[in-house]
Amino acid sequence: VGVGVEGAQVTINKCTIHDCERHGIAVFGSLEGGSGGCTVSSSSVSSNKMNGILVRDGGSLTVRESSITGNGEYGMELQVDRRSDLFSPYSAVAAVVVLSERSICDFSTGNLCNR
Repeated sequence: VGVGVEGAQVTINKCTIHDCERHGIAVFGSLEGGSGGCTVSSSSVSSNKMNGILVRDGGSLTVRESSITGNGEYGMELQVDRRSDLFSPYSAVAAVVVLSERSICDFSTGNLCNR
């Protein structure tokens, strides 16, 4: 992973993230169930072996004026995972993504999805 975010708020601005062995950016909530978030602006995420950006386990992502192209799997992948707690062993935790205008995601080789 080029940039990993877990349970923190991170801003990536005017960066190029490319040719990573796995994901370019991976955003997760915290292990204690809190949120983690990432804002990507004026940046490029490309040519990573897996997803350009992976968001899961309560993570959130905002992308502004950036390009996400040519990655091995999806441009951005959203995963909804199940975490257990004392009251509900199957409570779903969603990932949230906001794409603003002037952002590019290459949907021919990868796309925004929800698995």
